[in-house]
Amino acid sequence: MKSGLGWQGVATDLDGSFIIAGGDNSDTGNGRLWISTDYGATFAETQPAGDVDRNWHVDCDSDGSFLVAAAAGGRIYTSANGGSSWTERTPGGSSDLAWEEVAVDNDGSFIIAAIYDGRLYTSANSGGSWTERKPTGANITDRSWYEVNVSTNFNASSCVLHWNGTNYAMTLINGHNYYINKTVYVAGLYNYNVSCTHPTRKDTGVFMLESGK
Repeated sequence: MKSGLGWQGVATDLDGSFIIAGGDNSDTGNGRLWISTDYGATFAETQPAGDVDRNWHVDCDSDGSFLVAAAAGGRIYTSANGGSSWTERTPGGSSDLAWEEVAVDNDGSFIIAAIYDGRLYTSANSGGSWTERKPTGANITDRSWYEVNVSTNFNASSCVLHWNGTNYAMTLINGHNYYINKTVYVAGLYNYNVSCTHPTRKDTGVFMLESGK
């Protein structure tokens, strides 16, 4: 792995031993996927789309065995063996699309993917089949989607996204993972944080505080 290069996405398993990192193709020579199984001490390249550069959005399940990688301007790929082999998925049809975000639950069965200025797709069978979603109603056309995910080290009873002064209840994937997709109509900087409630403790832990475009 080269140093000083740009990254598009990164994900880890629950204990941090498994890491998948997606390169940013705008940074010449780094549009690749890299995997580590030793907490980042070493990395190996994996090539779901062949020997080509892409902007990669990535996620993995709780133990790093199931992986999903979405190529901006390309396809979605899944791996059920930690990246040793990959299967191409075509939720938006057999064409290259501007995939913007992708996420998977703890056991790799549920996947959600978003197209930039496009649609949302979900799969409940690890990418075997897909359903187009219209979360804002039947008249939705194409939108820019911003995805927020949070993983906790306990079974949170609820998680809330605090977005530009408004609170939104996040969707439960399982006890450790919540997500929400926001429709962004205007390009810009959006400040947010996520708070998750412990089922027995009275305090609320803030697990994410960051900005995004």
